[in-house]
Amino acid sequence: MSAPAAGRAVLSGFARLHQVTSRRLLTLHLPSGGSRIFQLRLPVNPARGRDRQWSAWHPADFPTEGGGNGIMIRYQLEVPGAL
Repeated sequence: MSAPAAGRAVLSGFARLHQVTSRRLLTLHLPSGGSRIFQLRLPVNPARGRDRQWSAWHPADFPTEGGGNGIMIRYQLEVPGAL
C-alpha cells in the first residue's frame, strides 16, 4: 500500500460477506453526518475467485448530501481457509 497524500486521513476496517450475489453495497457513515455508498466490484461468488489483490481506488457510486468530496475506497478480498 502506498503512503497517503499529505493531509488525508486513511481509515481501515472489514466487512463480512454472507451471501452469493452479484450486487454488494457498502455504506460509509461519516462523522459529519453524511454518508457515501460504494458498490463493491466482486464476482458473484468471491470465495471461488483467485484474485486476492487490492482493488483500484473507487469514488462513491451513490454520494449523499454532506458526504464530503474526494472520498474513495479500495478493498481486498480475504477468504478464511483459502490460500
